[in-house]
Amino acid sequence: MNEFGERLKELRENQNLTEAQLAKMLGCGSNHIYSYEDGCTMPGLLKLRQLKKLFGCSWFELLGE
Repeated sequence: MNEFGERLKELRENQNLTEAQLAKMLGCGSNHIYSYEDGCTMPGLLKLRQLKKLFGCSWFELLGE
């Protein structure tokens, strides 16, 4: 897991969302969320914007340094 993956998992769990629930909100499969959290892949800019809006966080909170 990388820093982004850890942050995403923490944000998701703080909202009491499962990977499947978050995936549905973003219009993707839960395997995408798993891949993001595991550090295998990074979401594109559109998904990052959706995540930022969904969690009401700053770019820094979402992506780190």
